[in-house]
Amino acid sequence: MFADSLIDTTWTDRSRRAWTTLVSFAMQAAGLGGLLLLPLLYTQGLPQLQLMSSLVAPAPPPAPPAPALRETLRLAATCHPTAT
Repeated sequence: MFADSLIDTTWTDRSRRAWTTLVSFAMQAAGLGGLLLLPLLYTQGLPQLQLMSSLVAPAPPPAPPAPALRETLRLAATCHPTAT
């Protein structure tokens, strides 16, 4: 009974609600369209590419010592241990 006194369902209000809904959808579509078009209006150029010739590859790692030198170093370390 209380709800019936607050809700008025006449035909004129339904017509007003349809126009309000139509205007609301139109405004939301215009706002969304404006937001989607905004990046197209304020564009910036891509940054310039730097020359690739300025990039230099690092030097290769040094080669491992020869096997004869390794054996000599191992024998020298076992024959003459250093004091620590």
